[in-house]
Amino acid sequence: VQALGGSLHLRGTLQTDAGTTTRPLHAQLRLRDIQLPKLFELARLLRFDVVGPDNIRGSMRCEADVHTELGPSFLPLLAQTHAFLRTDLRDLELIEVEAVTQALKLLSEKRTGHLYFEPVQPRFVLVGSRLLIPALSLSSNLTDMTVSGEYYLTGQADLYVGLSPLQALFGDNKKRISRIQSGEAEQRPSRGLVYMNLYRQPGSPYKVRPFRKQEQQRQQALIQQQYRELLQRQPLD
Repeated sequence: VQALGGSLHLRGTLQTDAGTTTRPLHAQLRLRDIQLPKLFELARLLRFDVVGPDNIRGSMRCEADVHTELGPSFLPLLAQTHAFLRTDLRDLELIEVEAVTQALKLLSEKRTGHLYFEPVQPRFVLVGSRLLIPALSLSSNLTDMTVSGEYYLTGQADLYVGLSPLQALFGDNKKRISRIQSGEAEQRPSRGLVYMNLYRQPGSPYKVRPFRKQEQQRQQALIQQQYRELLQRQPLD
């Protein structure tokens, strides 16, 4: 199926004799060259609290293993959804994203308002409206970054972000952008990452707490344990 600027392939099993008003579905999805602005435009239409289509650029490939239930309208019920996502993000750009500007608010908005990223292959777990991020390493024109934690599609967030102040302050931003766009950039060694916590409730601004490396390590270990437990309960096909 052609969708969202790319293609979607689906195979799986739909149980129609469950004896309830819902129908269990186990499916494997393969997404190719999905355009991120179109994907996030759809997410906004579904009333998910995520970045808007004007705040993100790039494309995505994704392999997903999904367990869910279809309601009377044959749409997936988010509360009954569990999914493992293995993605490949290309030409990723983030433009005036609140979480990024808050994490880097000591720098000018001119430097933090538009970030370019090298290709990255993150893995996520979706449990209902809760997106688990066990470990995400990013290399941008401004600084290397690591992200772990949890984000809810309602807007609630508890994220830990590591970044390099030295890279952010003294890196050659324009030259780095050119190298990323041409595919010539090489990931720099991540020296002296400083970890901070970004936390918010739905509808509220982010609260930033710096120097939280020990908290980050504890939370990351807990999320990775939850990831392994979910994988044991829901083996991938």
